[in-house]
Amino acid sequence: MSLPIIDPEFRDLLPPLAADEFAKLEALILKDGCTSPIILWQGLIADGHNRFDICTRNKIGYQINHIFTADYPDRNAVMLWMLDNQGGRRNLADIDKISIATKKEVILAAQAKENQRLSSKDEEGLSKSTNPLIPIHTRKEAAKEAGVGQTKYDEGKVILDAVASGEAPKELLEQVRAGEVSVHKAASVIKDARKPAPCPKPDFEYVAPPEKETKPPRVTYRPALGMEIVARAIAAMETIGDTDKQFEPAYQAMIDHCNKRLTRQRK
Repeated sequence: MSLPIIDPEFRDLLPPLAADEFAKLEALILKDGCTSPIILWQGLIADGHNRFDICTRNKIGYQINHIFTADYPDRNAVMLWMLDNQGGRRNLADIDKISIATKKEVILAAQAKENQRLSSKDEEGLSKSTNPLIPIHTRKEAAKEAGVGQTKYDEGKVILDAVASGEAPKELLEQVRAGEVSVHKAASVIKDARKPAPCPKPDFEYVAPPEKETKPPRVTYRPALGMEIVARAIAAMETIGDTDKQFEPAYQAMIDHCNKRLTRQRK
């Protein structure tokens, strides 16, 4: 009999056991033996990775059961079975429930797309497949299946995606899983780190250029009108009495004004 094969995708599909959970499982198997069989699909372990590890290291016998290809025709079908059955048997943290729901969301979307392609009509108008279409696993349904609100579900996805891409350290996920950091807090830390840094202030002070001096508009001399105004001005000046204290200042101001006008006019 060939040994069961460990498939990395199947092995890593579900969240790993915590160290204390694994220790309890190993102590139980060492005491009572492996009472639950290792489940295989086409020779690959679909259930029992931890039991297989413990039994192999400690040379303990185990039983094998098979799930049949007729019931689970492809890897996606097997992984959905693993997520539905194994995930429901464990007391998982919210972040792990979100992880399972997101993986199921991806698998169901892929299956729905494939079934839609197979169910399209061929050139003769006959259906290529009688497989029923799998409904899209919406965000609302995924959050409900994880047992959390939609906001918390989205925040959990932020954490999982950031850890998977290396944007956030795995230690952050472990802290969330252990309850040391909330899902909201961890997601906020990641989102804040994504915000662009503020632009540094320049090390110089901007000085606006001086405004250009505006010259007064050039006045065009018109002789006819000019002489009329001069006559009025002379008549007005004649009304100043000889004994008026402002006599000389008034005439001097008039002389100064006339000189300025003549100077400007000649430029």
